[in-house]
Amino acid sequence: MSHLASFHAYLLCLDEESSNKWKDRYRKCPINPSAFDVFARKAEKLLEIDKARFQAPFHRLKRDIMEMDFLHYVTEGCLEELSLPVLLIHGDFHTHNIMWKTAGQEGGELSDELAAILNWQVVHKGKTE
Repeated sequence: MSHLASFHAYLLCLDEESSNKWKDRYRKCPINPSAFDVFARKAEKLLEIDKARFQAPFHRLKRDIMEMDFLHYVTEGCLEELSLPVLLIHGDFHTHNIMWKTAGQEGGELSDELAAILNWQVVHKGKTE
């Protein structure tokens, strides 16, 4: 995490001209409604656990998430409204996209040192996730 924090700190400290150069190279947050279908299928498992408790919130959330105006607001509009700085966002950051260095020879134990962050194809400018 300290690597990402250092990276964001660097972006936030750039002068306006340098900041605009990197912002012009990256697209806005890609909105892919089919990704929310995956979310919905996983969230439906909550209904199997306790339908009475999760049905109403699940349907409200699903309705709001599938509304394109809402998606544009949470990925772009709120930045301006809240005066949040624009940063470079990975877009798919989770444990499967992190590689750690090993201690010693190949096959050694994992260290706490970051080797790489993978899977940058959905990188975009936006707010922190």
